Amino acid sequence: FNKAASKVQQLKTKIAELRKKKIEIPVSKKTTSGISSLITQLGAIGLATGIISLGKSMIKLGADMEQTEVQFGVLLKSTVKAKAMIADLSEFAAKTPFTPIQVNKAGKSFLAFGFQASEVKDKLSAVGDIAAATGKDFNELALIFGKAKTQGQIMGEDINQLTEAGIPIIDELAKVLGKPVNQIKKLGSEGKLT
Repeated sequence: FNKAASKVQQLKTKIAELRKKKIEIPVSKKTTSGISSLITQLGAIGLATGIISLGKSMIKLGADMEQTEVQFGVLLKSTVKAKAMIADLSEFAAKTPFTPIQVNKAGKSFLAFGFQASEVKDKLSAVGDIAAATGKDFNELALIFGKAKTQGQIMGEDINQLTEAGIPIIDELAKVLGKPVNQIKKLGSEGKLT
């Protein structure tokens, strides 16, 4: 590649010198043949590089998928259940604007936060709807939701993150709890919203 690049640079330099002298550049079969050969060589190098890159990507993807199966297997205590859940989440990801990597990450988070395998897909769907509507990062929302479930309460910081994302959480909590907005804010800052 370096040799080919050097030849291209030499040719560019000669053409630039000739243009400065306002001399016509004769194009012969030998010149076009050399350029054609160089282009062919560069194309072959580019193709080989692309194939190598694709191969590396496929190997990484395979390793990542194996790691994902192991992680789900540990969380579900069964490789059979893990494979079934991954297939289910892949199907879910295909119907959403989220990548399988995002969906798998959120699914693993939900399992780690103590959600049952049977409820993960429905919870991901709800969080996904909110993320799609507000533009808030899917995995950040899943993390906030999972923390709230585990802690049994939602903290002021989480309320602020949801509010900043355009989610009217304070108003909704006020309606559900029958309390004024300022009291919801106070309860959230004190960690008393269960």
